[in-house]
Amino acid sequence: AKARKEKAAPCPFTEKGFDGGEYRVRVCDEPVESGVWKVLKIDKDSLPKNAVFRFREEGDWMEKFGGGKKTLKKLFNEKKVPVEEREYLPLLAVGSEVYAVCGVEISEKLRVTESTEKTLYLVLEKA
Repeated sequence: AKARKEKAAPCPFTEKGFDGGEYRVRVCDEPVESGVWKVLKIDKDSLPKNAVFRFREEGDWMEKFGGGKKTLKKLFNEKKVPVEEREYLPLLAVGSEVYAVCGVEISEKLRVTESTEKTLYLVLEKA
């Protein structure tokens, strides 16, 4: 396998996005086309102020759509995310609760609803 880029240190969420090394996350106001990975639509005001971009850690979980919790491992398996990519995909998280796996899925808590005032789009790109 080719050498992977160094993973970046965790950093607070801002609309400037995140350069994670192997992948970059762009934060956009408008829907955008993306290649392989899913563009995630989030409710900006539902994201906790202390959310950080980081990578997978032991014990990570997410609140799934419709309620209930799911481990990240289970989510990755269900979404058929290649094993070799999993540790390089940037996440948005607070503690061990994951709000978004960039390119893959968001938590129920970031779901855009009729009361959403500001929608952001998280776009995952190969760096």
